[in-house]
Amino acid sequence: MSDVNVIITAVDKGMDIIDGYESEVEDLRAHVVFDIHSVIAAVEREKSLVEQEMDDLCYSSYEDTEDDSGDKADMLSRQREMYDSLLYQTSTRGEELESEWRGLCGQTFDLAEDSKRLMADYIRKLNRINYSVGATCYSSSGHGPEYYVVIVDSQKYPQTAEHIKMAQTMGFPEFVTLGRADAAERRKASLADVKASPIYDRDEWPMAVFEEGGQGADVAYIEGRDNRGAGSSIGWQMRGFPDGSRVRVRVI
Repeated sequence: MSDVNVIITAVDKGMDIIDGYESEVEDLRAHVVFDIHSVIAAVEREKSLVEQEMDDLCYSSYEDTEDDSGDKADMLSRQREMYDSLLYQTSTRGEELESEWRGLCGQTFDLAEDSKRLMADYIRKLNRINYSVGATCYSSSGHGPEYYVVIVDSQKYPQTAEHIKMAQTMGFPEFVTLGRADAAERRKASLADVKASPIYDRDEWPMAVFEEGGQGADVAYIEGRDNRGAGSSIGWQMRGFPDGSRVRVRVI
């Protein structure tokens, strides 16, 4: 692997760290929202218990000869007023806190996505350098290739990016093996049971150019311009990659 690709894989792993950070922030946001709603729900339960006790007292007062029901009713009424006030405060402040957290998390996600987009652009530029110097060369350390990275930009190719991301989430591989020689046969096998459309292209993941493609690949109908643009972009980024290379296809 070239020295350039050592940098590429390091940048890619940095993007993994940002992905993990985003996931942790989302988990934290979910916990905060859960805690806020749990507090509000607890106050509502306590208020409901007081109201139920007031109803029970009202029914029992008809049969009770003791004259202490009035004092108890006053106490329960004060408790209900207290819970009404507390419920208003917790609901109001809870909504404010949830909105604040949503805003902070949104800013964090925006910064993280902007960072990943810059890193992805850096990878694309490094792939161009890698191609110009020869991607098959080895690094000065003497180590062989770990993997190469190509980028699918969701802003440029939204349908292809969404399909690849969905397929990867379903369990189809993110790391694939480049094998150009049998691509035509794999494409034929992957599309055999998927009827051609006069309007849309049939997009496969894994792509037929990868050894993991072929029969059983996930196929989706998407617009031709999106599909062909993404295919051209991926192919351009892999120009210097030798067959047999391990490639990570990353959606941003």
